[in-house]
Amino acid sequence: MNQEEKFEELAKQLKNPFGEKGLQVAQMMSDTNTAMTLNTVDLLNLRPDDLLLELGHGNCQHLKNIFERETDIKYHGLEVSDLMHIEAKRINQEYIKLGKAFFHKYEGGVLPFAKESFEKIFSVNTIYFWNDTPRMFDELFRVLRRFGILNVTFAEKIFMTTLPFSRFGFTLYDQEEVIEFALKSGFKHLKTQIHTESIQSKSGDIVNRKYLITSFLKPE
Repeated sequence: MNQEEKFEELAKQLKNPFGEKGLQVAQMMSDTNTAMTLNTVDLLNLRPDDLLLELGHGNCQHLKNIFERETDIKYHGLEVSDLMHIEAKRINQEYIKLGKAFFHKYEGGVLPFAKESFEKIFSVNTIYFWNDTPRMFDELFRVLRRFGILNVTFAEKIFMTTLPFSRFGFTLYDQEEVIEFALKSGFKHLKTQIHTESIQSKSGDIVNRKYLITSFLKPE
């Protein structure tokens, strides 16, 4: 397998992990994205009794860190990957048994929840893989309760284009594009928080990653 084929294979795994390699990639994603995820969660200002949805949780090793921030919430995780759905349930059996965590599988389109189901929703590094981004924002708006918060976290196009695997199956965005999608679905833009961190990229290089946490409100 040449270098281009390796990058293409990695991109497929990042989108939808599968097989033994998928477990390895999922662990790598967990290692590099945990700080990003927890910064996103912190900006949600979780409160007791919140119903929380995460879109694209991977192996969800970070769930224990979320419950350390607020114990009296119920977490729902949603995945397109069969492997990640199974792995997240395996890792988080304790929270499932306590009735605090629930994991769901879907096909990437309509969210399998009734309207106004959640107080808080977040998604980290998944927007590149949404099949229909305007429709997904419509769906997120539908399942979020009034005055609920949505945080969407991603690295902008200018950074992502420097990663060799992003040519394969990624749709890249600037901040303005993401905000425009959300506004058209009815959201109000609250703030954008900018972070920079030094990480090992999925292709093995050390890079300075700048990422954005875009925060939105569902108005009355």
